[in-house]
Amino acid sequence: MAGSSIDFRVSFDERPALQSLSNLAALSSNMGPVLRDIGEYLDLSHRLRWDREESPGGKSWAPLNPATLSRKARKGRNRGILVERGNLRDLLSYQISGESLYYGTNQVYGAAQHFGRPEINLPARPWLGISDDDERAIEDILVKHISDITGR
Repeated sequence: MAGSSIDFRVSFDERPALQSLSNLAALSSNMGPVLRDIGEYLDLSHRLRWDREESPGGKSWAPLNPATLSRKARKGRNRGILVERGNLRDLLSYQISGESLYYGTNQVYGAAQHFGRPEINLPARPWLGISDDDERAIEDILVKHISDITGR
């Protein structure tokens, strides 16, 4: 430019950025801690929804039919919907395998309770899944782990 100019010099110390990238790569090679935190969160979230007797979408479960209510009362087990002995709820768990997290139950009847069985008049009572609040919480867990690893 004729008569005047501004000289800009930018220097950049790439070491912090490279360290952050290295830390982030370390996170992706060891997903165990973040998956454990997500598994623990899912355990708590599902148990709270179970207590409220609602689906991950916030919809109340179908009420128990009168015959079931009567049977539970006779046995002294009227502890709510989807709770006879508590096995299904109390045996919810997560498993980590490599970079995967599995959450659910090993109780065979869990699927029937979730999806229903029309042939025996068992209504669907969806209990397994991720709500919008769960998605946000899982995202927060991931962000926290990334922040801890990268120092940012």
